[in-house]
Amino acid sequence: MKTISVAILCRSFKVQVHLGPADGLSLMEQFALRAIAAGADTEEKLRHSLALPPRVALDLCVDLLRAGFITLERSLGMMVLSESVRQEIGNPAHPTEGWARRLASSRPPDPREYVLFQDLVSGAVFHPTRESTQPPPLLYAPENDRLPLIEEIPKAQLMVAVASALRSRYSSGEEDLTSAEQMIASSLLRQRVLDATVHSADDVGGLAGANAQRKKVVIELRALPGAQEDGPLDLRVVGPATLPASVRRSIALGLRQMWDRGIARDKNQFFVRLPLDEKSGEQEAVPRSIHPARSVSELESALKKLADPTTLPQEELLQVHTQLSSLEQNAAEEVSEGRSYRADTHLVVGAAAHHELLLRALREAKQQTVLAGPWLGQLEHSEPLRMAILDAVTRGVQVHLLWGIDHKAQAQQCIPPHLRELMELTRPDGQRPGALYVPDRSCAVHAKFIVCDMSWALVTSFNFLNSGPERSALEIGLKLELPDKQAAAPEGAMEDWSAVDERPETPRALISILSWARTLLPDFRLQRALNDDPTLFGRRAAVAPVALGGKVRPPSPQPSSAQSTLGGTLSPEKAMALARGLWHGGWKQSLASLKKELLQVRGAAIPTFDAEHRQLLLEAVASARERIVISSKTLGSGVLGAVPVEELHKALERGVKVTLVFNDEWDAGDDYGARRDKLEASGARLLNRNVHAKILVCDDWAIVSSFNFLSFEGYYDNEHRARHELGVRVLDRALTDELIAQLEGDPQRAETTTQPTA
Repeated sequence: MKTISVAILCRSFKVQVHLGPADGLSLMEQFALRAIAAGADTEEKLRHSLALPPRVALDLCVDLLRAGFITLERSLGMMVLSESVRQEIGNPAHPTEGWARRLASSRPPDPREYVLFQDLVSGAVFHPTRESTQPPPLLYAPENDRLPLIEEIPKAQLMVAVASALRSRYSSGEEDLTSAEQMIASSLLRQRVLDATVHSADDVGGLAGANAQRKKVVIELRALPGAQEDGPLDLRVVGPATLPASVRRSIALGLRQMWDRGIARDKNQFFVRLPLDEKSGEQEAVPRSIHPARSVSELESALKKLADPTTLPQEELLQVHTQLSSLEQNAAEEVSEGRSYRADTHLVVGAAAHHELLLRALREAKQQTVLAGPWLGQLEHSEPLRMAILDAVTRGVQVHLLWGIDHKAQAQQCIPPHLRELMELTRPDGQRPGALYVPDRSCAVHAKFIVCDMSWALVTSFNFLNSGPERSALEIGLKLELPDKQAAAPEGAMEDWSAVDERPETPRALISILSWARTLLPDFRLQRALNDDPTLFGRRAAVAPVALGGKVRPPSPQPSSAQSTLGGTLSPEKAMALARGLWHGGWKQSLASLKKELLQVRGAAIPTFDAEHRQLLLEAVASARERIVISSKTLGSGVLGAVPVEELHKALERGVKVTLVFNDEWDAGDDYGARRDKLEASGARLLNRNVHAKILVCDDWAIVSSFNFLSFEGYYDNEHRARHELGVRVLDRALTDELIAQLEGDPQRAETTTQPTA
């Protein structure tokens, strides 16, 4: 696949940053002091108001007591704010501006100035990257006219960008640091970003409203094969490496959103001029998906391979440090990303269980239900289903129906009579909140999913809108949700203000699925009616914590400097050995911290869309260490093509257990039979089952999907126009074990149904 250099225009602007000592007030300490001022004057009240575990609340109280911010009234068992603290805070609901900085330390904050970029594609904020060594690009990405002005950028986003800039510059051992910068680097890394303020326009004289100036940043863009004449482009930003991964993903998503809006798609414009290589059969060199456990394992392996650091030459040691820093940063980002996708996941097995959830979604929904499937037979034959939709609409629920697998299909030819009658009764009329929304044209979906409000979703292989609950083939779906965790009600004087956002969370996967579903609707009015914002449902999005990393500094290159830091009490050789030992210990502590955070990633549910399924299949076969289990209805060229079957043989040679589960076979020619027999002779297990479930298991993660892993290579008809697919990748060893147990059972083969089951 071809990598393209593209320039994106950015706003370059300066921010005034105040750095404070690391022993200043943390956010939790600030909220705790405000809560105490508002009446949470016991450990129990403070714990309930901030929704903290008992031990954390106790440690927090002890820290505040030691710092002198509070005193303890022993006779009443109450915490009392120090008078100076109370005066600085003022009204706890609306505290005095800058109160936390004034309490943080007697040492004044250190004001510094930094340059940040805001890209004009996605609005992401980042620190400047190194200039590209490639030739100037011929293409400039379009600008997004919906981006906020610099003054409207959330302060938290600015502070994260500044923290990233500090970490990148002062912890990477860059050669361009001056001696003065090297001297202050250690001090800066121990400080906290207290505030970040955009300079006014008067300071620099740039664009109106801010000190912004236009700059260009060269990115490396990869257009994956499979783009269609009127379908969305699958673009990935793969460089430069100095650009944070989260920013690269944001830019790719921003380009996709502008494509969806019809921007720069006319003749000689950006998207038309992209040099796509659609006929390329290569399947490599795509950015790998999130694998937190693997990233942490790579860091651990690199540490284990590290020889005695006291004997390494300084140049080689710095190279090792750079490698470890890169691995740690990648692991920290992936762990942070995985934590944001956490959800409760449960397998849904069998057609009857799926139909129960379908009716339950229509009964439970209060605002919106989304139903997606390629065929609509049950809406013609099942009166209980039609009555459930009618009842939901009568209660004020908006029911969105995504249908059709043929890109050119029209509703007037494909909608059955009984569904047309239901549409007449429930069409949007402006007089009631509830309605049934059915597109006039096909959504080109092979995906099957249900979304009930913002509370739960079901992603499956089962055509629940076409097949009945009596279907005997093995069907497996995945239900994901995040249970409501309402914070305890504040007590006493906490009625006017609380530090706790009591809205229930919505899984990030669910929001992603709804956002993707909107892009499938062929009419912008239907897209506008389908809501994917959790705030409209009284909920909040589950967010990822900021990935820090970069905590370990390389040992000093000169023995004399190491000796001087220890006051000359050791010889240069011993001082250097001690410094390198501390460096090695620092990496071990960083690894232990990442492993601890990795425990919170268990259960992450990450949506997988369209061609990502094929990429993940090839990635799984190439990287598996223990087991691969692949299931779909038909065994064919999806795994017996030249590229995947060769990788399967390599996996078997590595000792990986390979199992293929299928119902029937499709001989696609091209030595299909010989490849099948050779694969089985090499040790792969081929299990013939009455199965329709589409599953991919690799070691301790799995995908539950609508994608036919065994029989398709990513294209679905003679025009090479892909049908839309949806799956969910779950990072959970227990769930993968349960999936394998379901697939490797030996149910009796049932009679073949006459309904479409692709």
